[in-house]
Amino acid sequence: MNIPALLILGLPLLCLAFIVLAAIVLASKSMGESNRKKEVWPKFAEMIGGALTEGAAGQRDTIAARLGEDPFYLDTYVYGANHAVLNCTRMRVFYRALNPIELVVCSREMQAEAQINPKLHEVDSALVGLTRDFAVFSAAIDQASLLLGAEQSQLIEAAKPIDLRIRRRQNWKNQGVSNSIYEVHLQKYGVVTELPELMAMFHLISTCLRKLHEARLAGRMVDDTRTATDYFNTDGINAV
Repeated sequence: MNIPALLILGLPLLCLAFIVLAAIVLASKSMGESNRKKEVWPKFAEMIGGALTEGAAGQRDTIAARLGEDPFYLDTYVYGANHAVLNCTRMRVFYRALNPIELVVCSREMQAEAQINPKLHEVDSALVGLTRDFAVFSAAIDQASLLLGAEQSQLIEAAKPIDLRIRRRQNWKNQGVSNSIYEVHLQKYGVVTELPELMAMFHLISTCLRKLHEARLAGRMVDDTRTATDYFNTDGINAV
């Protein structure tokens, strides 16, 4: 067989072999990721006093818990931005907004895919205790300063890379955007299956919520007779 004929027949077969190999690698990675998730997510749910609901019929696995009286959720979803489709792990906690505030803190490596409200402008990250590895967007520096500082910078650093947003509620229970209910939304690209990573994200989002309550920017979702000091324990996790 001459060389041209060999190339004509061989190249398609070689390409097919690469495609099959790539499919096997991706399937193997997906199975390993799924098995690790089944091992780690129930442990995480137990640690935060939450409940894991396994997805069925195309639904996502979801962990639901409470931070004080505010509902908290962990799940994964497909995120599309800038012509890219990404699988993300997200944590969300919803609260009643007493004084609306909007803020974005994202790792520089995630900024290209971030969908940032054009009404917000970039704040010098050094002014709120963060390094140049992070981009900060807010309506005003005083709003960013209310929620960011030494404590938050350590938690943000521990949880990176991250995309952290405080914004109007987005499609909670398929109810669209709300002017009265806001959310603290934290996401990472990929499926997070390591317990320390999940805990770092959880400590960051729960501390953000605590600061919103302390600054009187957030109110309880339901009437509650407990004092503000009872609302969170010293770790910023659910009060007993």
